Amino acid sequence: MQDEVARPEEAWLTLLVVGGWEAAESHQGANAEDRAVIYVWTELADGLREAVSLSQPDWCLINVSDPGWAERALVSIRSVYPGLSIAVLGEPSDYGLAELWFRRGVRVYIGLDSSIVRALGCMRASTELDCLVMERRANEALLADQLMAAPALLEGARLSEREVEVIRLLREGLATDDVAIRLGLSKRTVEWHLTHLYNKLGARNRVDLINMTRQF
Repeated sequence: MQDEVARPEEAWLTLLVVGGWEAAESHQGANAEDRAVIYVWTELADGLREAVSLSQPDWCLINVSDPGWAERALVSIRSVYPGLSIAVLGEPSDYGLAELWFRRGVRVYIGLDSSIVRALGCMRASTELDCLVMERRANEALLADQLMAAPALLEGARLSEREVEVIRLLREGLATDDVAIRLGLSKRTVEWHLTHLYNKLGARNRVDLINMTRQF
């Protein structure tokens, strides 16, 4: 783990990857594109508590390939920051393992074959929506894939191309401000699109909208 990394003002979160993950190693440090500061701690030995104290992460992502060590790592992390948001990294489709870790208070389960960008998106979604996220399930429900499976529903809702773009970005875990930046729109315009989407689809709020589009 790097000793010092300058944290940019626009950073969305600081992530400490515990146990190593090849996908995260090339993203170490301050990454403006990901809007994150990423540390990787690969030592399966003492020093984890110090690493957590030094990095002061918003999230810890624990590689659970070695369950016994991962459990000890979780205990060590919580001894420093009891309320820290925890994600784990494991076999992509092991729903039983994911449920086991969710019961231990983990908020996000990431597949080993995922990308760091995808992992960050899941953590953002978990934070914003205050929910548990199974990365593989979210991946299977991506709007781009589901729209092709049910064109009649999309046609019936008469969604515009821009509205579909807004939904897709919301499903990636972006906040309203970030959707506006990505699409080159004002925040008020994005909010206007959201209001129309709620009315068209009968959604009560953002969570409803995201859940409903999983059926597309």
